[in-house]
Amino acid sequence: MIHNQSKSRNIKIGILLSIFGAVLLSTKGIFAKILYAQGADYQSVTMIRSVLSLPLFWFWFILKQEINIKNIPKKPFWGAFFAGYLCYYIGAMINFYALTLIDANLERLILYSFPAIVVILSSLIQRKIPSMIIITSLIIIYGGLFLAIGGINKDLFLGNIYGVSLVMLSAVSIAIYFLFNEKFGKAIGSIAFTTIAMSAATFGLVIHLLITNNYWWLNWTFNMWQTMFLLVIISTTIPLFMVAEGINKAGAEISSIGTTVGPASTILIAWLVLNETMTIDQIFGSLLILFGVIFLQKNN
Repeated sequence: MIHNQSKSRNIKIGILLSIFGAVLLSTKGIFAKILYAQGADYQSVTMIRSVLSLPLFWFWFILKQEINIKNIPKKPFWGAFFAGYLCYYIGAMINFYALTLIDANLERLILYSFPAIVVILSSLIQRKIPSMIIITSLIIIYGGLFLAIGGINKDLFLGNIYGVSLVMLSAVSIAIYFLFNEKFGKAIGSIAFTTIAMSAATFGLVIHLLITNNYWWLNWTFNMWQTMFLLVIISTTIPLFMVAEGINKAGAEISSIGTTVGPASTILIAWLVLNETMTIDQIFGSLLILFGVIFLQKNN
């Protein structure tokens, strides 16, 4: 009886942590947009976010002590390194650039559809045809995405297509990261995997800015640094810790229910803070994406 009550309590806490984590993660595009309005460039934002976040990830890694850094096997280490370089460096750079072109609410919706890309990539790797239920889910998701982009409105669609294509590339990098994490994360632990991945990305981003001679961030105002710290704390480190702890307490399948609030919260916050609006067609498309992803997660 006590065991069941404790398990039920952990599940409730896990779901709540996942919900709040998803809401905080959804503010990334909002803070990025504010930084751009303040005069920041997307490359500096991507790099500084990574540099400031990295010590917190290492602190988390040392605190949890999942594995000694010296005992990490070569394959999982380089798997995490490559995944981080691809997702948190290349994918993040593309993503933050795309946010200079499209609304934050649309960017979050596209990223939210990454489980569909995971399914497609997994099917290609395993050389198997997805079930009709999964194919139906994919049709719903990408049908909704077409409407959310502004597919019925030609001018809106053409205005969004370049930025959307970039975010789709970023979503592909997230899907690849997810597959690598699934393969190597169990061997070294999710925290170690994430820490190595973030370290690889930070290394790549610092080298990138040194090569491109991008030192604009040295002239940032106090308000810009204030916004950046909010982006790092509120939109990056705290929510990732919360989601990870939510998975730990409730399990990946149950806690994933909480993450479905992410796109909805982005749409609401973007409307309140940035005055971003959506047409009826886009709202309907957004609902289709949400339904399609939930349906896919339930039946995959």
